[in-house]
Amino acid sequence: MGNMKSKETTADGRSIYEREALGSAGVRKHEDGTVRPSTASSGRSGGASDGARRLPGGPVCRTGTHDGSINCMALSEDGSLLVTGSEDCTARLWSTKTDSTESLGALEGHTSYITCVTIMADFVISGSADQTIRKWDMVSRECVFIFEGHRGNINSVIPCGGDYILSSSYDKTARLWYFDPEGEGEESPCVRVFEGHQKPIYPILVVWTNLSDSSDSDSDSEGFGDCSEREEIIVTGSNDTTAKTWSRDSQYSLQTFHGHEQPVSCMVADEDSATLITAGLDRTIRIWTMRDAKCQRVLEGHSLSITCMQLVGRLLYSGSTDRTARAWVTEFGECTRVFEPHSHSVTCIKVVKGVVFTGCNDCKARAFDAKSGALKRTFPGHTAGISCIQYIDGKLFTGSTDGTLRVWNATNITEDQPSPEEEAEEYDKEHMAEQQKRLNDVSRRLSRPYAGGDIDDGVSME
Repeated sequence: MGNMKSKETTADGRSIYEREALGSAGVRKHEDGTVRPSTASSGRSGGASDGARRLPGGPVCRTGTHDGSINCMALSEDGSLLVTGSEDCTARLWSTKTDSTESLGALEGHTSYITCVTIMADFVISGSADQTIRKWDMVSRECVFIFEGHRGNINSVIPCGGDYILSSSYDKTARLWYFDPEGEGEESPCVRVFEGHQKPIYPILVVWTNLSDSSDSDSDSEGFGDCSEREEIIVTGSNDTTAKTWSRDSQYSLQTFHGHEQPVSCMVADEDSATLITAGLDRTIRIWTMRDAKCQRVLEGHSLSITCMQLVGRLLYSGSTDRTARAWVTEFGECTRVFEPHSHSVTCIKVVKGVVFTGCNDCKARAFDAKSGALKRTFPGHTAGISCIQYIDGKLFTGSTDGTLRVWNATNITEDQPSPEEEAEEYDKEHMAEQQKRLNDVSRRLSRPYAGGDIDDGVSME
């Protein structure tokens, strides 16, 4: 999700880092066609490093800083490159698998702060409050295309298949763009504009699902019920309290998800894209059937706005401004764990190998045992709130509004952790055992000799 505050950053034209040729010290294209950091690096390319530190639970190293808050980050598919976007109007590339995390160069060109970044093939895609989206070549660090058309801050950008980019904006629209406009030979890079929300759009998803059974729904699109195959569906969440689904191949809204009382802050879909899960500033999480937009469950427990979610198998993890993170079993809608303490809002969450990592506005990241909920490790060091986190190969990367990217030793936090599937199965057994106990209790009461009065006196079916 993008930065929800409306603020302007003035670019002064100053180069934040010295421009120097990457050569063997930066990013290059290898023989297998992939783009990743050079292993023959003999020095750093741009940015400063404070040197390596190896402390138990402490930083592996502290990298060079941005000149403004780090707002967002994205990881390449192979995990070798990290991109950060900042309030200083630049994005920066970092190596993740080298012993010392190195800055591989800055992407300079936006005229206002960067709100979102993603990586597609050999390119970085960045969205900004300057109302543009830029496509950058990771090897040359040159901007190769500027996507223009939105009339407000860009809030999110994500890949849509291999040929398109999807964006959302403060201008109440989402847009579909050709990833390679020049290769398509089209006059306009914008393929489609999705209009219908009454307020700004923030979270977006792209899912593949089969909607062929929805002919009896209240779809806004003609012929929607005739879909006979799985198709690519776009999902948008808005400050107008609704989510909507759209066919990628048309401009019409397919379904509208009504139920939240305040803005939709984040969304996830299950592996089969049959279920949509939305969370909002109204403190609730809602589980919907994607096909007909029917709400199946409302998950209640957080006492303030929900800021982030991650779905891992059948377990949902959420973070909130109420200073807690929670784990839920989606099938039953029950909260199984509360991860605390935090002393400020939980802004981001990442679940990896039985460990729940959280980033918090109290300047700390934390690691919890996913099964027991116990706090296992705290990562202090930032001087302002943490805005984004990533995990790769035993390292936790944290980006902060203090302008720094920090890298932490995240190995050996817990041992012999169960998988999310095993934890869900264990919960199923406990849940079924509890249900059986209740049924046995009811059966025992009903088998007692009748002594007058109402037959159901004292018998609870709950």
